[in-house]
Amino acid sequence: MPLRAPAAVPVDIRDWSRWAREALTGLVESFELANEVITTEKVAGGPDADDDRFYVKRDGALTFDMIADADLPTSIARDSEVTVAASAAQAAAEATAADALAAHEGAANPHPVYLTQTEGDARYVQLTAAWTTVLKSADETITSDNTLDDDAILKFAMAANTKYTFRARIFFDTTAAADFKYRHAGPASPTLVRVHRREVIAGGTADTTSTVDVAYSAADISLAGAGTTGGYIELDGTIHNGANAGDFTFQWAQNMSDASNTTVRAGSYVEWI
Repeated sequence: MPLRAPAAVPVDIRDWSRWAREALTGLVESFELANEVITTEKVAGGPDADDDRFYVKRDGALTFDMIADADLPTSIARDSEVTVAASAAQAAAEATAADALAAHEGAANPHPVYLTQTEGDARYVQLTAAWTTVLKSADETITSDNTLDDDAILKFAMAANTKYTFRARIFFDTTAAADFKYRHAGPASPTLVRVHRREVIAGGTADTTSTVDVAYSAADISLAGAGTTGGYIELDGTIHNGANAGDFTFQWAQNMSDASNTTVRAGSYVEWI
């Protein structure tokens, strides 16, 4: 459709604008655009389109299509490559673990910071072992005697090169004149002696001694006081006996010879493991 000529020659921009508006009115003719524009159906990919397609230019023309392998950069791994790499990594990890486990199981001592059964048995007393107890069932009394002698009951045999843990509880009565003395003794040349001893003198109400001996008694341990009853001795220790077998003994006597009774009471005991 041709443009209409102005009724008068425009003389300024205002006239030209008016003429252009009037001349263009009705210029657009009906035109079929269905194949020239992107319609809703085309954007949606057509009535049979799947959601995994997108609008892409292929061979110079726009079309709906799925992502092709050629669309991806070569630096991006494909599914098959990821699967192969993961399988290889898994196989390598399993082989490493299997080798480490085999080496651990084959080692003579895979945990050197822990004791083996043999080492543990040699170092510690087994708690499953039972204590052996010797109980004094009757009083033992002496008079006018300040010479140490082994108690008839409170002792136990020690084998050579054997470790022992022991404890003893001794209850005694005496007189203020006689008092009480004792020693602990055993076979010669032990490799280790540790004896914790506590004592309460006759008539006392508190410990008079609490100390640890690192050898068998080298001198008499005197318990002197003004009381007569309630004397108490407690021994707890460990002994690593040496090459000499013999008895561990509790030796006792009056501290000063006196005609009155000095008695170690029934119920006193020694036990060992």
